[in-house]
Amino acid sequence: MSPSKVTVIAPATTANLGPGFDVFGLALQHPHDKITLTTIPIGIEVEASGFSEQHLPPLPKRSTASMVAECITEEFNLKTGFKIEIDRGIMPGMGLGSSAATATAVAYGINRMFNLNLNNKELVRLAAKGETASAGYAHADNVAAAIYGGFIIVRSYNPLEIVSIKPPTDLEVCAAYPHVPTSAQKTAIARSVVPKQVPMEKVVHNVGSASAVAAGFASGDIDLIGASMSDVVVEHERAALIPG
Repeated sequence: MSPSKVTVIAPATTANLGPGFDVFGLALQHPHDKITLTTIPIGIEVEASGFSEQHLPPLPKRSTASMVAECITEEFNLKTGFKIEIDRGIMPGMGLGSSAATATAVAYGINRMFNLNLNNKELVRLAAKGETASAGYAHADNVAAAIYGGFIIVRSYNPLEIVSIKPPTDLEVCAAYPHVPTSAQKTAIARSVVPKQVPMEKVVHNVGSASAVAAGFASGDIDLIGASMSDVVVEHERAALIPG
C-alpha cells in the first residue's frame, strides 16, 4: 500500500550565477524547507509556518504547492486530495528558491506516495509548472538544482535537457540578503525588466563568462568560477530594484 503521509526536505537553491540567466542553478546545503503531504478525500489544502512565519506573505489562491499538486493529480488521474504543510526554513522573497523548494517537495512527495516512477527530468518538468505561481513562467533552474543537487545547466527547455555536475568538494557559498520589504510578485517584476534585445558584444561577454563558469565547476577550479561570475545583460537592469 502507498503511504498516506510523507515528509520531504527540500534545499534552498541559487540560480543564474552571474551570466547563466535561466540556465545555471546550484543547490545549497542550508537552509531548507520541510514539506509534509497527507492524502485527504478531495481538494488541495495548503498551510505555511516556520521560523520566518512573521515574514510569510499570504498564500495566493493558487500557490506553487497547489499548482503542482493539481497538475500531477490531473495528469496521473489520482483519485485523492492533498493537505500540504510547509515548514519554512528558507526566507521567501530573498532569491534562495523558496517557491522551488515547495514545488520540488510536492512533486517528489507525490511521486513517492503513488509509486509513479518518475525520473529526475520528469520531476523537473512537473515542479517547474509550480514556478508559474511566483514567476509567471515555468523556469527550471531552481527546481532542477533542488532535484538533482549540486550544479546544473538547463541546456534546453524544449525539449527539456538538464546537465548535472558535481561541484568542487571545497566550494563554499555565502548568501547575503538585505532586510527590506519585497513585493509578493518580486520574481515576476524582476523578470519584467530583463531586456528583450541585447547588443552582440554583451552576448559574447556572457557566453564567454558562462562557459568559463561551467568549465570551473567541471574542473573543480573555484578561482575560475569566481572570476567568471560576470553578467552584463540582466544584473545591471535589475540593480534598480534593490534599494541602495
